[in-house]
Amino acid sequence: MALSIQLASSALDPLRSSRLQGYVSLATAKRADLAAVDLPTPPADSPSSSPTSSSKGTFLPCMMSCPVNTCVQFVGEELVLGNAMRLIDDTYRLSTDEWTYDYDKKQWCLHFDIPLPCLRDLPISFAPLDHRIPSPHDDDQVVRGHPLTQDQQKNDNGDNGAVASIQYHVRATARYQNTDLQASAPVTVQSPRADTTHDAKPMTKTCWGMSEHKHWLYELELPQWVEATKPFNVGIRTKSRSVASSNDNATCMITIQLYEAVKVDTQPETTMTLLTSSHLLKNPSTTWSSPCTVPLELLTLPSSGSLSSPRIHISHHLCVTLRYYSPEQKQARQLDAIHYRCMVPVFAGPCSSKQQDSDRDSGISMKSC
Repeated sequence: MALSIQLASSALDPLRSSRLQGYVSLATAKRADLAAVDLPTPPADSPSSSPTSSSKGTFLPCMMSCPVNTCVQFVGEELVLGNAMRLIDDTYRLSTDEWTYDYDKKQWCLHFDIPLPCLRDLPISFAPLDHRIPSPHDDDQVVRGHPLTQDQQKNDNGDNGAVASIQYHVRATARYQNTDLQASAPVTVQSPRADTTHDAKPMTKTCWGMSEHKHWLYELELPQWVEATKPFNVGIRTKSRSVASSNDNATCMITIQLYEAVKVDTQPETTMTLLTSSHLLKNPSTTWSSPCTVPLELLTLPSSGSLSSPRIHISHHLCVTLRYYSPEQKQARQLDAIHYRCMVPVFAGPCSSKQQDSDRDSGISMKSC
């Protein structure tokens, strides 16, 4: 006898569906395992006599015993430095009356459809990473938090104490013919999509203000979220507050960065740059009426989507820097700058972390605004 569990989907998206669906099956070794009911052999002249009756008994479906005490358990676990912490441990008891038997496959089957209202409050799955304090012998990609191979996941002591992960699985248990059986299947909690439309563009937010020395106004149109494998845009509008000159010779150096910050328990925070882009903008005041749109794309995929759990925190930060130079102004007004930084959620698959081989320059090409 073997108990198994099959899930309708091995990945759970909190905004698409908050239900756990699948079925539990119990394969019997042979047909005789089901229920042979011993019946006395009737007399030869008895009207109840039939070719299928014998002193050894006959199979009666109505008297077959189905599995009992069937439960489905949804478990999530956070592992840090060899110490496990349960994030969720919910058990659901299934009705014994809903078991069905397939005579051809010789197995019992029980379908389940369980609501998981807590799914939106759980952190996404997190692949094993090494977040040791960097040493001169560490490979750069390991220190930066890239996935480790099975051999790399063991530290110098031979254990997995340096590994941090968030994993989920579904466990099924049942009792059949005085035997306790169990089966387990892994499941992934994905980054929630901000929009259920697959090709939908991310919504934007507008931020505005003045430069450090209050010589320039600016408006930034920033994405409210970023999908790791899709391009996105940053819109820029800026103008000088000075009306004494046209500032035709003014320039603005635009630098945009997106980086990932990983904090595991009490270990030092590690960062990884995912995107750096620079562009020299001439006569920036013209963008006030004709905004500049800067197309961007991650050069390095993140180690994970943004998440927060009791001991693991992964955040993503977007930084926009505008450095102005106005040669026609007085020396005290020639230089000015804007430094804007904000957190932006990044959506990525739990196993998307891999370095992209790219020799592209970090600069971007735009038409003059």
